[in-house]
Amino acid sequence: MGDFTILTNRSIYVDFTQPYFESGLVMVVPIKAPNPSNAWTFLRYFTGAMWGTAATFFVFTGLAVWLLERKVNDSFRGKPKEQVTTFLW
Repeated sequence: MGDFTILTNRSIYVDFTQPYFESGLVMVVPIKAPNPSNAWTFLRYFTGAMWGTAATFFVFTGLAVWLLERKVNDSFRGKPKEQVTTFLW
């Protein structure tokens, strides 16, 4: 990140605008995680609603691809069990 001062001679070459927001004083500090050695620690923040939303989008996307591809792609034809397997894959 950089910062520069608006001077008279610089305003000849560059068009300056007003800032969108005032940042004020900002500090970035590290936070110690309770168990940083666990690679799956991010899953603890996933709520039931978030898992449900992800599953819904997963099924919706699979259904959309199946509906669009079933007439032109031979992989999406066959027995219902094969179609469901392909849909989930």
